[in-house]
This record gives sequence, C-alpha cells and structure tokens, in this order.
Amino acid sequence: MKPKSFFMIMLLSIIVLLSVAGCQSLQTGNAKMKDEDGYGETPDGFVYYHVALEKVIIYDYKGALTQVTIPDQINGTTVTTLADVFQGNRDIISVTIPEGVEYLCETFDGCTNLQTVNLPQSLLEIGENTFRGCANITEINIPDSVKKIGKKAFTSCSSLTGIIFPEGVSELSASAFSGCSSMVEINIPSSVKIIGNQAFSNCSALAKVTLPDDIWLEKGVFDNTPWRRGITGTYVALSNTLVEINLDADVKDIVIPENIKYISLDTPIKAIESVFFPASIYDIKAMLTSAENLNSISVDENNPWFSSEDGVLYNKEKTVLVFYPPAKEGEAYEAAENMKYSLNWNDWGEAKTLILPENFFSDFNTIASALAVCPLTEQFNFSADNERSGDQYYYRTFVFQFVRNNGWNRASSTEGYLENLFFRGDVPDNAEAITNILKGYDSELNIVWGYDG
Repeated sequence: MKPKSFFMIMLLSIIVLLSVAGCQSLQTGNAKMKDEDGYGETPDGFVYYHVALEKVIIYDYKGALTQVTIPDQINGTTVTTLADVFQGNRDIISVTIPEGVEYLCETFDGCTNLQTVNLPQSLLEIGENTFRGCANITEINIPDSVKKIGKKAFTSCSSLTGIIFPEGVSELSASAFSGCSSMVEINIPSSVKIIGNQAFSNCSALAKVTLPDDIWLEKGVFDNTPWRRGITGTYVALSNTLVEINLDADVKDIVIPENIKYISLDTPIKAIESVFFPASIYDIKAMLTSAENLNSISVDENNPWFSSEDGVLYNKEKTVLVFYPPAKEGEAYEAAENMKYSLNWNDWGEAKTLILPENFFSDFNTIASALAVCPLTEQFNFSADNERSGDQYYYRTFVFQFVRNNGWNRASSTEGYLENLFFRGDVPDNAEAITNILKGYDSELNIVWGYDG
C-alpha cells in the first residue's frame, strides 16, 4: 500500500457513503476474485477497498499498461471513487473512466505523460490534486454532472489550452488551475458561486475571462495574468467582488461603490480611518482585518445584513457586534441595547471598559451550560454557516474573544485588552457563577453587575 493511502481511504470512505445512491453502471469488465476484509487486488492490477460492500474505492494500479480502462464493477459492486490510483505514474498515456465513478482525488497527480482522460457523466467532484502536473494534457471535457473542482486539481497543467465549465458546477477551489500557462480564455458559468484563492494565478497566457454577475472571488484569483493586469482604476472590481483599491496617500476615508457584494483585497488598506459600506455589501472581513487606523464604520440603512451604531459594525438587528474599529477613540464603549453576542475578531483598541446591556444574559441559564455545549478547547471559525450557529456558539465566541484572548494579550501587550466588563440591569441569580468562570480565563478582569452609570 502506498504511504498515506490508509488515511485517504478512510476519508474517501466517508465521502462515498454520503454520495448519491442508485448510480447505473456498465456491466463490462466486471472483475471476479476473492475479497477479504474489504481489501483486494484484481487480476489486472487494480488495488481496491470495499466500503460496506456497497461501493468500491480503487487506490492503486500495479499493472503495466499505458492505455487503461477502469473496471466499472469489482465483484458485482460499483466502483465509485478513484483515489491516488496512478499518482506519480509516468508511463500512463490514456485512461477511460466508466459510468458510476463519482469522485476523483489525487488520481493522476504527477502523471507527466498522460494525454487523454475520458470522464463519465456520473462524476460529481474532481478533487484535490487530481490532475496536478499533468503537463501533456491539452484538453479535457468536464461532464455536466460535476459540481466542484477541488484544490490544485489542474495546477501546472501547462499544455491545457482551455476548458469548458458546464452549467451546474458551483465551486472552483484554491489554485485549481494555477500555472496553466497555455490557457487563453475561460467562460465561468452563472452556477459558479465561489472561486478560491489563486485559482487561475500564473496563467500567463490568459487574456479573456467572462464572469457571471454574482460571484465571490477570493484573493488573487487572477494574479499574474494578462487579463487581470489590463484592468485598472481607483476601485477595481471583478464582477461584484472588489479586489483592489488605489488611493492617494492622503485619502483616509473610503466609500465602497454600490453593487459591490464581496471584498477580497489582494493588498490590505492599512491607512484608512473610516469606511462606508453600501446596501449591496455581504462579505467585508478582508477589508477590516488589517485596517489598523480605522476609527469609524458606516453602513447604508438599506443593507439587509449589516448596520452600524456609533461607528461600530453590527448585524442588521444589532444583536451581534461584528467588528470594533481598532482606532476608535474613547476608553469606554456601551454596546447597543439589543446586543447579545459578539463576533469581534479584533482587539479593543483604546477601550478599557465594555458596558453590556440589561438583557445580555437573557437567553442563558448559566454561562457554564453554554460552555458545556461548545467547549473552548474546540476549534471554531466565524462562518455564518457553521453548524454551531445557535446561542451557545455565539456565547462561546463572547468568552473566547472578550476574555480568553483578553487574557493572552495581557501576557504580551499593554494594549488592545479590556479591563472592565460592566453589566446593566438587575443582578442575575447566577452572577457569582458567571463571574467565576469569566475570571477563570482572565483573573485581572474587573466585573461589575447592576451598573447604572
């Protein structure tokens, strides 16, 4: 077995168990042999693994043929996944993949002499590194069934002159086509909703790109391409994603243009002091993360996702504090009266005191019960689609960002951390328990209940 194959098999086993059931498969080429403990090898050299005796993953090829046809079934079970079957094989020239196969992952990674591959209409995903470094492939037909093209799937396919994306594919992942130096033109269909970091970077011949009206471009998608270099201006937008801002050094206040929905700046804007977001804006983290001089944020009142109060960014209902400007003046800040949670990923700048509203703990019996559901030891992120999107998740971010990070900052810096948490309203019955838990993460934090100043 190849190194790392065991771990790949376990991962892909989970994937295929969740894949679409009932795929039709051809009956030709059905290999028959003894199958022990789910593992086996066909007479023509395909090494495979049965998943619950319902699906087959092929993960190695020990044959000597240069023109290969993958079996559609092994011992009567459909082959659904091709893992790193031919990885590093420099003899293989052409491969035919049968109907029934749904997933590819590292399948042809490093097959430098591979010229042709026939993909089936059953294919759902061209996964990570599938064709990476296949320098002799000049064209490939992506089936209409494909929904996602994974990270580095076609990286350094230097002879690939072009590719037709079917209507239905929704994601082109990071570096998917990076270094495809012969690619001249691409047309991205409207079904694609996101293109990952550096997806088409270093495509040195890419001169024409057609994008849909609504698409999220992550950082550097078209870096070092003739097409991208030909687009200039003060605010450079590709479709509805803002990718570059070119301002004079003395400009400190920015108004993001209408119709911009996403921001993925290749170069952070550190000097800005204030920013206004239009009604169309949806994703803004890339704009704010490095804006160390920012003191005020404003949002169009018609924006359906965000709002602002006193220069601080909130969600529309002002129940979630999203971002506190790092250069905002004042040593005390009183949160909006509806605020219940915080996703603030920044420090607190000059603020030393945070005053929380009367109903801040209204949705929780105790802080301990919330932390029990989402322990601080678990990794988490700020995705709006995170599975832990309920009250416990948001409350956990309060503890993590307000208190635990606060405690870490004390050990390395004298700036950016809070000294006081003041709570308005009546003192809850569980105030002592909450205080003990909060101070367990930052013993120097001063906590005041029933604040009426």
